Amino acid sequence: ALAKGCIVLHHKGYKYTNDNIEQLLQTRYLSAMVRKSGKRTKGPKPFTAEDKEKFRVLFKSMIALQK
Repeated sequence: ALAKGCIVLHHKGYKYTNDNIEQLLQTRYLSAMVRKSGKRTKGPKPFTAEDKEKFRVLFKSMIALQK
C-alpha cells in the first residue's frame, strides 16, 4: 500500500511511512519469534483518550491534505 502512495494510519495516532515501515515490520517479526518460542509477553497497552485524540488529529490532517 505504501508503494502505491496510500496513506496508512495506526490506531494509536501515527502514520506508517517508507522511513519507519522496515523498523515496524522488524519489531513485529521479533515479537512473533518471542511468542513462538513460548515466552510470555505483555499485551498491548490500553487504548487511551490521548491515543484517540492523536488519531483524530492525524486523521483530520490527512483528510485536509486530500481536499
